Amino acid sequence: MSKTPIIILISSVAMLLLSILFIGIGLVDVSEIDVEDEALFRGTSGTLQVTKDGTYTVFVNDEYTCAETTVSISDEEYEYFNEECDSLFDEDGWRAIGVLWSDKDGALDVSSNHEILVIDDWVYVSEGGGAFTVGGGLCCLSVIGLIVGIVMTARSKPTNVVYVQQPLQTDHFGQIQPVQTEEEQQPVWNFPKNP
Repeated sequence: MSKTPIIILISSVAMLLLSILFIGIGLVDVSEIDVEDEALFRGTSGTLQVTKDGTYTVFVNDEYTCAETTVSISDEEYEYFNEECDSLFDEDGWRAIGVLWSDKDGALDVSSNHEILVIDDWVYVSEGGGAFTVGGGLCCLSVIGLIVGIVMTARSKPTNVVYVQQPLQTDHFGQIQPVQTEEEQQPVWNFPKNP
């Protein structure tokens, strides 16, 4: 059997373990983000500087629910704030209440009935997203490698070959000849010669 499938399997398992490590590091880095330090905006009213195609998460103090909080982030024409209450994105002391996407560079007007924080989502990518992405890529490669290794191992199983040794006998001249089975023996016809 070739050693290639075994090498692929061992490499794939090593990549899988490494991917788990990277994903864990990424998750730890993201969980340690201090949203108060990273906030682009904190308060109940004012202006928020945004960049084109930027994405931002809005938090309210966790003493308040989404239903109790009213937020408006807009320019003269358009409301950018979208309420999306999801406890998965809550941070220490702060409840995630929504997101906004900007389609331009500039300042937006902010007003809220409770103190809010606005975080640029790029912070999550820069803090732990890189390690998480590398871990995800390694995980995909390792799964592909495991599949390839298993298929190669299954296809490279040695076939069993059975060798049958025929019994030997000696002929009239002392030469060793294989013994012929009844199926292999052919009749010899001795016809008298014509005089």
